[in-house]
Amino acid sequence: MTDSSTRFEVGEAEAGMRLDLFLAARLRAFSRARVRTLLRLGRVRKNGRRVRTGDRLQTGDVLQVELAATPGELLPRAEPQLPLIVRYVSSALLVVDKPAAMPTQPLAPDETGTLVNALLGRYPELRAQERAVLDPGLLNRLDLETSGLVLVARHAAAFAALRAQLEADAVRKVYLALVHGETPTAGEVRWALAHDPRAASRMRVQHDPELGPSLPWRKAHTRFRCVARYEGLSFVEVEIRRGARHQIRAHLAALGHPIVGDRLYGAADSPRPCDRHFLHAARLELVDPHDAQAIRVEAPLPPELESWLAALGRARSL
Repeated sequence: MTDSSTRFEVGEAEAGMRLDLFLAARLRAFSRARVRTLLRLGRVRKNGRRVRTGDRLQTGDVLQVELAATPGELLPRAEPQLPLIVRYVSSALLVVDKPAAMPTQPLAPDETGTLVNALLGRYPELRAQERAVLDPGLLNRLDLETSGLVLVARHAAAFAALRAQLEADAVRKVYLALVHGETPTAGEVRWALAHDPRAASRMRVQHDPELGPSLPWRKAHTRFRCVARYEGLSFVEVEIRRGARHQIRAHLAALGHPIVGDRLYGAADSPRPCDRHFLHAARLELVDPHDAQAIRVEAPLPPELESWLAALGRARSL
């Protein structure tokens, strides 16, 4: 594999940040899991020396990050026996339907049972993409309890084309969620998001949308509309474009409408007929680089969420 590295210098506004949070903010195409993997594999150096995940940064620190895998690094295991629902396929891309309880990607090369393991079992050409070790070809990721559509590039040129669409906000991602309370008929949120320093697993919102790019916040835009109401609950369609970690969950919770069953964002006491929260990635709209045609791919609600809705009884009129 080819070598690839990047260099960052820590500014005054970033002094005191934890190293892993700094990298997660700067390497925006990388998931936080991938950042942890880079650190674990020794591919990050601060001022020429190896570092630890929780190291605090100082103004003027220089970080060198090796992004490409080396020949000696393990790749995830191919597991063709794992279930894989393919909703769309072309020579350039795949759109697959991830079930809840299946991780999108491994956090370490020897982890198994993830969507990536299933993909490598059916589409071994994904290994040829040099940009990633643990998530070859993935253009988006879903939380463990979130089901639905994941976009996968089959080769490097397709990945670049799809990434350009994402950066241009040209990919529509539509989710379905059941939330607490009575939402407005429609609305939108433009609150930036950052990792919560008091709880590493959570994101927190920042209501000032004019934050500078050097700060550890990521701008995020969420639109929603209510499609049905139940007693004390709203069934909403949510649209995002690029998307930040936990964006929908954090934004809706900050509005006072946490997702039903979401124990992390304020719905700890809500009923859970099944072991998950009620969030599903239901639709993707984009242009297929294979033939430049616009495509729309849908994934129906999985049976456990259909049953959950049915148990609520008749929806109220809007």
